[in-house]
Amino acid sequence: MVVFDLKNQFGLVLVVLLLISLVSAVQATAHIAGSSEIVWHGESGARLSHTFTSDDASTLCTKIVLDTSDIGGTITQGFGAIAPPSGCSISTWDTQILTISCSPGLPAGSMDDLTDVMLEDAEGKPMVDFTGALITTTFTGEDCVLGNIFTKDPDFSRYTAQYEGICGRIVAPEVPEFPSVFLPVTMIIGFLGAVLLIQRTREQ
Repeated sequence: MVVFDLKNQFGLVLVVLLLISLVSAVQATAHIAGSSEIVWHGESGARLSHTFTSDDASTLCTKIVLDTSDIGGTITQGFGAIAPPSGCSISTWDTQILTISCSPGLPAGSMDDLTDVMLEDAEGKPMVDFTGALITTTFTGEDCVLGNIFTKDPDFSRYTAQYEGICGRIVAPEVPEFPSVFLPVTMIIGFLGAVLLIQRTREQ
């Protein structure tokens, strides 16, 4: 029947359009390299800073976690600690895991001063060595978490942690502006309608 053939043709067109949309959403990767550092500033504590580069300009750093559980230190707020960058917030102090969350995220390219921290041992005495503390950074993408442990710079009162890796993400297809997005669908419906009209005319 004509109606059955028309349904088959229309269904085939829909399947083709669906496949095209799925292929358009491709997997992309970003090569990211970064560095975190902790530099002592006397009584104010140690300043935690962070920077990174990416070959994808849309990459953002959304979370930074300082973990001192392996060195037995509790993270406390430095005297007169600076505020985190705009859009960032800090989790509860006086723990061994300090989380800095940023929305929408920190861009690549600049050294961002995050906050001032101090360390205390189990008896509440100050600690000065961040060697072995872990820093992890989360970036926009699929399960994209990079990090490393801090090591002491032999020439300065500074601790650094460098990392590098590949992050994957889904790139959505570009959506055409109205009315171009409806033009192909309109042409397809019109073509099928014309075929049906011609077929009915021949049968009569």
